Amino acid sequence: MDIWAELAWEPSVNAIHNSVGILRLEAGECTDVIIAREVESVIESTCYLPENSIRVIVENAWVTLRGEVEWEFQRNALTQSVSSLTGILGFSNQILIRPEVRCNIAKLDIESTIKQRASHDAQDIVVEVSGGRVTLSGQVSTRAEQDLARQSAWASPGVEQVIDNLTVVNANEGHSLDM
Repeated sequence: MDIWAELAWEPSVNAIHNSVGILRLEAGECTDVIIAREVESVIESTCYLPENSIRVIVENAWVTLRGEVEWEFQRNALTQSVSSLTGILGFSNQILIRPEVRCNIAKLDIESTIKQRASHDAQDIVVEVSGGRVTLSGQVSTRAEQDLARQSAWASPGVEQVIDNLTVVNANEGHSLDM
């Protein structure tokens, strides 16, 4: 006899069958299937994600996201949205940034963005790109400029890692500030 047919005769039993087995539901308890549907709904409502770019795996209320996105903000948005869903006991973000950076273009884009957004000290920032890794070095006069340079690097598509070797130097005294 089919499992659903067996359960149909007993009205007090709520059950869902998945690859793990039969899960009996208590009032208010979430199942992997319900959690997976909620996660998929969050992903579908995120309009800036390519269709079918993220794979959802839910086992014992532990959610794992796998896939690739083009931007760091996409990965962060999914992490924040999914990890706050009700019923999740754990969360693993295995989403990768697509390593489709063309080094010369990305380097020029990052340098241009830094120079547009930062003060004249941005001329002292050296940008090096290797695959999806961006290294920033040189001197800036404030931590705000350092943050701006780091954010500008992360804003480029395909950036997987930003290494911040910038030194903050007090412009009035010429002294390096401790990080």
